[in-house]
Amino acid sequence: MGVSSIRTKGRSNQVFGFATIAGEAFMLDSSDPLFMAESAATSLAILDQRLVKRCHIQLPDMPNPMSAICYQGCFYSYVRFFPSLETAQKAAGRLLTKGNAVVFTQVAKGLVLWVLEAEAQLASKPVVR
Repeated sequence: MGVSSIRTKGRSNQVFGFATIAGEAFMLDSSDPLFMAESAATSLAILDQRLVKRCHIQLPDMPNPMSAICYQGCFYSYVRFFPSLETAQKAAGRLLTKGNAVVFTQVAKGLVLWVLEAEAQLASKPVVR
């Protein structure tokens, strides 16, 4: 049995997980014992769009500002859009094994992966293209 979970934080701070058992996906409530037992080490946050602020950040080693979100006073830079949960989890797993902190935001057609940028500063001017 393989179980992986993603934490979804909405306005009510409800937490749900997704378990994959024998190739089938199931949504679990945070009160489910399977979720509680398995989610601690494997969970990733999916943030409600209303909880984040979109912005642009400046990184010390980058000449131009980049797209980002601000969540709980921390900046996360855009990594990539993923149409499916499975590919999003794989990409997040690669970043996590390298020691990065990541979050997801839910969009109409999938998930967007963001990585924590500890040295980021809010860009002083909006990006004009």
